[in-house]
Amino acid sequence: MRAWPQLAPLIPDLDITILRENTEGFYPDRNLAWGYGEFKPTGGVGLSLRVITAPACERFARFAFEYASTAQIDRLVVIHKRTALPQTEGIFIGAFERLHPEYPNIQLELVRIDTFSSSFPRDPHRYRLVAATNLFGDILSDQASGLAGGVGIAPSLNAGVDHAMAQAVHGTAPDIAGKGIANPSALILSTALLLNWFYQRTRIEGCRETARLLDRGVRNAIASGAATADLGGDASTDEFATAVIAALEAA
Repeated sequence: MRAWPQLAPLIPDLDITILRENTEGFYPDRNLAWGYGEFKPTGGVGLSLRVITAPACERFARFAFEYASTAQIDRLVVIHKRTALPQTEGIFIGAFERLHPEYPNIQLELVRIDTFSSSFPRDPHRYRLVAATNLFGDILSDQASGLAGGVGIAPSLNAGVDHAMAQAVHGTAPDIAGKGIANPSALILSTALLLNWFYQRTRIEGCRETARLLDRGVRNAIASGAATADLGGDASTDEFATAVIAALEAA
């Protein structure tokens, strides 16, 4: 997530990537082959199941190290709460510690979630690449988006070994469906992330160049004054898209 100077970000030069393990953790609907991992044995008692497995953690840890290596980032920060969740967080952290010797040029730092949450806004340049479990990653990516200019322009990518799916950080907005006022920025920028992911696997230069053009097109459109209502403007979805296309044609 890079800051958007056009949107008066709280941290004007923010540049951070948050990697989120997205298949398990404190998202109970993703933990079981059958059923739902949250339930109420009685009317006044609710239980939620958190599943952390070594294979998923190792897959995620390797992805994080490989991402750091490819992006030439020499420091990887792993977010945890091992003091409160020693068994599950121990498995998560252990995967990074076991793989770390294979990546001697990357520094590994373990930071508690509460420490990160308080220090990140005050010292944002300390963090360039962050890896977290599912729920922590969900919350921290929104925090970073808010500091960079707003969640409405935050892209994301669900990246697997062989498949990937792009989607906006903010999710769906059914309350404004069909009104022509939605901000398409995050979806366009998420598409750019998908093209970069595809480039890493195919080395088709056109994918990387198109990703750069899409990113630049959205940024230049906003810089020109085009903004949907959530960004403080009055442009419709179609009008904003037209501004992006004009910026692409001018690039």
